[in-house]
Order: sequence, then C-alpha cells, then structure tokens
Amino acid sequence: MKINLTNPLNLAYLTAICLMASCESTTNIETVSVEVKNDLDFSRSEVVGANAADLSAILKNNSESNIRVKKVGGQEYLRTQWVDNDQDGTNDELLFQAEVPANGTSEYVILVDSVKAPAESDVIAYSRLVPERTDDYTLGE
Repeated sequence: MKINLTNPLNLAYLTAICLMASCESTTNIETVSVEVKNDLDFSRSEVVGANAADLSAILKNNSESNIRVKKVGGQEYLRTQWVDNDQDGTNDELLFQAEVPANGTSEYVILVDSVKAPAESDVIAYSRLVPERTDDYTLGE
C-alpha cells in the first residue's frame, strides 16, 4: 500500500494511527480532586484528611503506597500519612498538609504514581502512647 504524505488529510490519518498505536489502551489516570476552603482573614497551614472511602475508586486497583497528593499547578508531591483511626488494621484516612490563603481556596489532586517515590521527610519525631496512661502522651525529637 502506498501512502501519499503530501496530502494533509493522509498525513493527519497517519499521525492519528501512530498516536493510537503508541498509546496503551489500558492507561487510565485515576485522580480525586480536593478543594480546601479558608473563610478566615488570615492564611492557614493545616492538616487535611481524605477518607479512604472517598478514595475507593483509586484504591480499587492500586496500593496505598502509590497514592500521591500534589497541589494543582505544582510539580512536587506533598508528604502524606495514612491513619488507622479505629485500629482495625485498615487505613481509614489519608492526611496531608494544605496551605490556604486568607479568604481563599486551594486545590489539590490525589493520584496514583508507582514510578516516582514520595519525598522523604527530614523531620524525625518519636512518640509513644502507653495504653494504661491515656492521659499522658510523650512526644520527642
């Protein structure tokens, strides 16, 4: 079969076929958008939690260790932490730090990335909770 590449329509078809052939049909970017709102007159830096139930579409076929959070428009992933609130051995909530301007909103996206590892934290802390002494909690560096 001979293709005339001087005809723009034939070139467009060839380009489209090449693009379709180079794309994986199973590629599905799974994301969850999160908007954090601040109604106060000063900027805030707060820990935000996303319930694991709200992330079920992403977690269905992916490991929790591959879940990442980044600010919309940003390139770097934020540090995250999974929390098991009811101590049943299953994580219930994904925590991340949100920066929100005064009387404004910030948008974040929760996504899957099994290639790029999350950033390591330089801050190291040790905490200990003694079940017999729930009124006494120790935190140190």
